[in-house]
Amino acid sequence: MKETKELLGFVLALGSACGKSIEDGKIGLGDLMHFISAMRQAGDAFEGIGSVPMEWAGMTDVQKEELKAYVVAEFDIPQDALEESIEIGLKVAIDLAYMITKFFS
Repeated sequence: MKETKELLGFVLALGSACGKSIEDGKIGLGDLMHFISAMRQAGDAFEGIGSVPMEWAGMTDVQKEELKAYVVAEFDIPQDALEESIEIGLKVAIDLAYMITKFFS
């Protein structure tokens, strides 16, 4: 699940950067720092992206739950209600992708 977590971590970091950037109602140069920290993860996220489908195909129920817990632990934006909604959506997406992968394997 290493490659999956790295890719998901990058996506979550970008989402967090967006949430932090719009907190004051505008996006400016000062918000670049949020995106720079997210972009530092891009290399690792895309380096092993080819392995992600194989990781999903071999994912166990335990790993699926770990991935959902990872989403909750890593995703953080100042807008709490929106954060909760996004986390629920991501958990549903993980369950759906898991189900589809198991169905076609």
